[in-house]
Amino acid sequence: MEQFPTLTTKRLILDQVRPADIPNILTHAGNIKIAENTRNIPHPYREEDAIAWIEVANAGFTEKDNYMFAIRLKDTPGLIGAIGLDINKGNNRAELGYWLAEPFWNKGITTEAAKAIISFGFEELQLNKIIAVYLSTNLASGKVMVKNGMIKEAEFKDHDVKRGHSIDDNRYVSLIQYSMTRNEYKSLKMNTSVTNTPSITLENNRVRLEPLTMDNYKHLIPIASQKKLVQYSPSDIETPEALKNYVVTALQQQSEDKGIPFLVYDKRKDAYAGCTRYMHIDWTNKVLHIGATWIGKEFHGSGLNTHMKNLMIDHAFGTMGFEKIEFRIDERNVRSRKAVEKLGGVLEGTLRKNVYLLDGFKRNTCCYGILKDEWQNKPEGKS
Repeated sequence: MEQFPTLTTKRLILDQVRPADIPNILTHAGNIKIAENTRNIPHPYREEDAIAWIEVANAGFTEKDNYMFAIRLKDTPGLIGAIGLDINKGNNRAELGYWLAEPFWNKGITTEAAKAIISFGFEELQLNKIIAVYLSTNLASGKVMVKNGMIKEAEFKDHDVKRGHSIDDNRYVSLIQYSMTRNEYKSLKMNTSVTNTPSITLENNRVRLEPLTMDNYKHLIPIASQKKLVQYSPSDIETPEALKNYVVTALQQQSEDKGIPFLVYDKRKDAYAGCTRYMHIDWTNKVLHIGATWIGKEFHGSGLNTHMKNLMIDHAFGTMGFEKIEFRIDERNVRSRKAVEKLGGVLEGTLRKNVYLLDGFKRNTCCYGILKDEWQNKPEGKS
């Protein structure tokens, strides 16, 4: 690779950092919030810092041990951030790092850029592994890693000393590390939809949870037609058209990074059984709901639901790094309430007369929650 690569995405151009970018670098990287949320950017940020950084980036490309890209919007090509890979040649791995100017936060830009860089690392550089590390206080950075399918690998408490800042200097900071291997990337590439939230497949010896799509949802038509299958839910699924609309809504929520829907496959019976979903995903506060769960009546009482929930809870608390899972259940739905209580769910309160159902009844909704430490420390045999 003789010339520095240029990567493009739907909204972005990722290319080489240039001396002409120095004014933008000083403006954006000079923001104290950038320094406070990254490991190595100093504050105040001076022109000599920008010049040195560009020189290091260019030398890294020459030696092929660092690829540092400027992040630019296609319609306004000035630099708004940077993203890159620091290569460990001996072990064929790299560390992903990035920063983005504050005016462009919460727009999915870093997630979009990271997706392109991860692809570049595995496809062009043929890396075996990519890691990414963020300050434990920078939850937005962790969100980028999760949304790109990276897996939480380690937590390092009071691991680094933060230096070079004008405020709160020389303090210890904790780090969280995520990673992705080449094999994980290949698997994710096969299962990822067009949305920002990656489609994932979860599986144990009893159940497989596959990404729900407009192609495979038709397996649910005969199940959804069963009478009163979702009598405690406000959703309509009984007709093929109603089910299609239900799936469209679920996929729309996924495109907005608010949900991850699954098709449920019972491996013991070798048959599709229903669907379930991560929903109301709050990436900032690390809280999500498990809900929109229904399986055919022939699967009730078979233990399938328990296997599903254990799989989803383990993944949410483990790989996704969430800290609380919530459930919303009609007060009258005793079977579902007992199932959640058996998992360790704690009744936190009841929302009175808050949801209309299809028959016009306005239900009371029981609110259950499980905290990460409660799940990790649950009594043996409780699941």
